[in-house]
Amino acid sequence: MSRRIASSLLACATLLLGASCSSQESVAPARPCGIDVWYKPSSQRAQVFVVGSWNGFARPGTPLDELGRDDGFRHVRLDPPPGTHRYFLVDDGARVLDANVPTTTYEPDATRGLASKQYGGGSSGSSVPLPADDEVNVVDVADCSAPLLQVTHAEGKSETSARIHASFLAARSARPVDPASVHLRVVGSDRRIEPRSVDATTGALRFDPAELAYGGKARFLLEAADLDGRAAEPVPVSVWLEAEVPTPADWVIYQVVIDRFRKDEGPVFAPEEAGGRAGGNLRGVISALRDGTFERIGARALWLSPLYDNPEGFFPGEPGRRYSSYHGYWPKAARSIESALGTESDVDELVREAHARGIRILFDLVPNHVHSEHPYFTERSEDTAFNGTDGTCVCGSAECPWDTNIQTCWFAPYLPDNNGRRDDIARREAADATWWLERFGIDGLRIDAVPMMTRALTRRIVWGARNRLEHPGYPLFFLGETFTGPGGYADLKYQLGPQGLSSQFHFPLMWALRYSIANESVGLDEIDRVLAESAEAFRGSGAVLGTMIGNHDVTRFASESAGTAGGDGWTPAPDPVDPEVFEKQAFALGLVFTLPGAPVVYYGDEVALAGARDPDSRRVFPAELDALQQRTRERTERLGRLRKCSVALRRGEYTALTSTPEQLVFTRETPESRAIVIAQRSGATNPPLTIPPGNYRDALTGLPFGAEEGKLPAPAGSWTLLVLLPSDDPCILP
Repeated sequence: MSRRIASSLLACATLLLGASCSSQESVAPARPCGIDVWYKPSSQRAQVFVVGSWNGFARPGTPLDELGRDDGFRHVRLDPPPGTHRYFLVDDGARVLDANVPTTTYEPDATRGLASKQYGGGSSGSSVPLPADDEVNVVDVADCSAPLLQVTHAEGKSETSARIHASFLAARSARPVDPASVHLRVVGSDRRIEPRSVDATTGALRFDPAELAYGGKARFLLEAADLDGRAAEPVPVSVWLEAEVPTPADWVIYQVVIDRFRKDEGPVFAPEEAGGRAGGNLRGVISALRDGTFERIGARALWLSPLYDNPEGFFPGEPGRRYSSYHGYWPKAARSIESALGTESDVDELVREAHARGIRILFDLVPNHVHSEHPYFTERSEDTAFNGTDGTCVCGSAECPWDTNIQTCWFAPYLPDNNGRRDDIARREAADATWWLERFGIDGLRIDAVPMMTRALTRRIVWGARNRLEHPGYPLFFLGETFTGPGGYADLKYQLGPQGLSSQFHFPLMWALRYSIANESVGLDEIDRVLAESAEAFRGSGAVLGTMIGNHDVTRFASESAGTAGGDGWTPAPDPVDPEVFEKQAFALGLVFTLPGAPVVYYGDEVALAGARDPDSRRVFPAELDALQQRTRERTERLGRLRKCSVALRRGEYTALTSTPEQLVFTRETPESRAIVIAQRSGATNPPLTIPPGNYRDALTGLPFGAEEGKLPAPAGSWTLLVLLPSDDPCILP
């Protein structure tokens, strides 16, 4: 008997009762190999072919089999050699993309002479966008001489235990798993966890890891090999040890510009130059986690400004103005931490502290460009790796207007624009993004400057991370920055969907909140109109959009309310003193916390921080708060606690009951719970409100409101926000 067979039998004997092991002669399920193409042609009589790089894009290509299916789909299975392959479909002479494959690249020579057309493709038969003239699918065909591991189920059983199921799929040799080789390695420690059971016949692997000291989220690496010693690539496994894992609809996302937030010794102070560094760091964010700053506002996710190493010193911006890279958006290295912010150990500690509190971490990814000091630029082997090499096409200049050059222009002469149309560049950016997620156990990405890149690049980044790190029970979150004006729904939806981003920032709603509350140039009914339009525009995307009143790229909401946001960004807007400014701030945040979406709170908005445009919009968090700022923060924290408690406010269906310029009344309702939100802008005489009959209390103040016959007198005050819950609802705050 060989040593390997003996060790396998010993492992079988030591597994818990009910485990299944098989002998050396077992044949395990085989891993899938090659490429399966499914496509519904434009007509029953259409001739459809697959044309691919495996034979030099030889025409006419491989025909799809007519299966006689009722749904009209055809199929072909291809078995090209391992490696990267590109292909497209030809439907009666017109080129189309395989809608079931999310990854594409560009191959101008292969598609020459073929017209593109829109078509009904994909598993649902829904319409997909017109591909670019040279866009083709790209896939990596695996080497099936090695086995494959797949996680099929992962969940937390308690705060210290989990349940994990996986499958071992055999290589072409069909050799089964060696039970002695199967284990989970705990990330960040030397601990190994043995399986509860291994079934070599089915390839089923079962684990029940317990006594997990790492609170919040546990991370493992699953390892196994077959009886010939061929190891599968280790697979990351992540499990949230929570009674109920929140979805993005349950989140409040808090945005931190690290340099301007806090340092380890305490508050930061305004730099000598508005575009300079203030000294905030990762230890400051850790201290805020430990003192409960984020939990008090109900935050379930932190969006951190970029952590990349950035250049030192100042660089020119507007005429006569200088900027530093305090914000992090000028990366000069792909996988290293900005020393002014901290170390890798600081990031590890921050992630641990956040996860122990059930708070997710979103890394700010910058794939569109690099700084001119970045090795990707200084050590480039080909100039086509960037869209131009001299920085003369600056975005928005007379020579390079946004509308015609948005995907090729440079933000500044020292910020080279990556050529994401090149397959190697797209692959590199996807690998870098996945490295940050896996190295630090980060839970998602906020992706910068999405419209400035091809959708193909964005999808490569998302797919690369999902393919490596996602599994049942552990989704990642991808939040795109597609800056739009009012009504920019199509631009937002274009990037959403199961093959694309999880979410986008809801800029149209942000503008509606600003115009109706801060500026009062439109009525509150504009908010309801935007919600109705966006619900229709995003129908079927599955996205929960990020809702906010502002971010680091726009003037501060408080200064808009005060009418002082029109400065140049270098002269600080005055701090507001009018109590109405703070009333508007609390009112607007109240709507963000109660309307559909995932609220995003830009640091300082909870205290009505002032600011004209950049860089004033990114001023430091105040070292001390005055009475009005403190009251605004306390009101925001009450909103956060209420939303965290109320399922209706997080997940309930939105229905408008009253929508006028001065009043917006709506319900958020699930089958089990209901919340009624009354938002009133003006204290002028308003008619009684019609709401569902019942006895209620305002969840924020505890005051009772009776509406036995479905009528309620309108509130008397201006900038009034009530959140009515049934009088016995446990979420009413004391």
